[in-house]
Amino acid sequence: MTNIIPNSKKINVLIDQWAERVFIVLLFALPKLNLKIGPLPIYIIDLVVIYIWYKHRNRGFIKLKWISIGLLSLFILHQLVFLFFTGDLSNVIYISIRHGLPLLSIPLMPYVLINLRSDRSQKTLIIAAIFTSLTSVFSSIPATRGIVKSLISYPFLYPSIEKQFEKKGVVEEAIRSLSIIGVSNVTGVLILMSIGILLYLNHYNSPIKYLNIIIPVLLAGAITTYSRTVTISLLIMLLVYFMKYSGNRLLKTLLVSGLFVISLLWNQLVEKSDIFNFKRLETAFFQADDESDNYTHGKNERFESYTKPFQTLTNKPIFLFIGETMNTTKSKESIPFVNLKFNPPDHSLFGRAFYMNGFFVALLYLLILIFLIIKSFSDLKIGLVIIPVIVWSFFAHGMISSPNGAYMFFLIFAFAKYPFILERKVLSKPEVISNIQESKND
Repeated sequence: MTNIIPNSKKINVLIDQWAERVFIVLLFALPKLNLKIGPLPIYIIDLVVIYIWYKHRNRGFIKLKWISIGLLSLFILHQLVFLFFTGDLSNVIYISIRHGLPLLSIPLMPYVLINLRSDRSQKTLIIAAIFTSLTSVFSSIPATRGIVKSLISYPFLYPSIEKQFEKKGVVEEAIRSLSIIGVSNVTGVLILMSIGILLYLNHYNSPIKYLNIIIPVLLAGAITTYSRTVTISLLIMLLVYFMKYSGNRLLKTLLVSGLFVISLLWNQLVEKSDIFNFKRLETAFFQADDESDNYTHGKNERFESYTKPFQTLTNKPIFLFIGETMNTTKSKESIPFVNLKFNPPDHSLFGRAFYMNGFFVALLYLLILIFLIIKSFSDLKIGLVIIPVIVWSFFAHGMISSPNGAYMFFLIFAFAKYPFILERKVLSKPEVISNIQESKND
């Protein structure tokens, strides 16, 4: 009996580690992997989160738990209000699971980061990120886009893939990339996140083999998203990297050479619109006067996502406590007294959180964003990991509207709260790690 107990503990620890590695694979490569049971898909990443939560339900990081409880309580309140006024039970059940689990996962994210300190988990992250990067590159090039389209057209990999491709236009046109992660800015931000994490691990944990090859491959995936948000994030990250990271002259030489080649061939890349889509970036950054109505509308919507909510709050004070709820994205029903009957400008974390959840919840998300900004300025090496999510939060709403985006957002929030988790070798006992976090940080 004395030998059985330790062995069973080892098996449990091993299963826990594998569950966290599976979460890494799903988050960075296959977030929409699902099983179709009845009319709705059951997402594997949600099942993994439920398992990890069950294993760590009696341990954890107290401050993150309180944040999780607060956001989750307000979210459940919104669901009950929507159910009371619409009676759409199936919608409430689906939204509660899909969008509630990321909120439940907030105190679990440090355990995923702890797992990333092991060589196997780092290799898992690298493989997942490279896979996403390659699908991004291939889907952006007309010659190879058909391969990626056939790959991710399988419903168990991406339930809504056909609708996404219909929005992108014909196959022959150069497009913003689409990976299994989703649309271009989410894909690019996730790739940049992986780059930041790998550079941080390489500096504080242990050297990563072939990093000088891995980073350029990942950068290619980020660049071919042709996303303004991703491009701005990438330029800031490059500046920070050259400022704060010493050594690795080969990687720095490769990065400078790549920037030089792109700058030298910029006009040719823009003109090759049948192969590349640098024309989009050219128009967005250098030809403001010639922008189309779509570009102008997009810029206005981003600006108004910070001003329009206050006008809405003046006209409808109820938005102080409640918004239209996420349910309206999947249902024809709506709560009568918060139904705006128009598409609100919500192309930012604040705008989306306000119109979906009300001003109070939007303020909580805004406080988290401010914390991320302060943390980035306090240590630029930490900031290198956080920058993509900060820029993304200013110009997009995926961290609110997408469950995978929410997982991404809270993973980076956990890193910003406990960055030293990635700075030491893995400890053998999870309960010891938990106690260290509790005593030193909470």
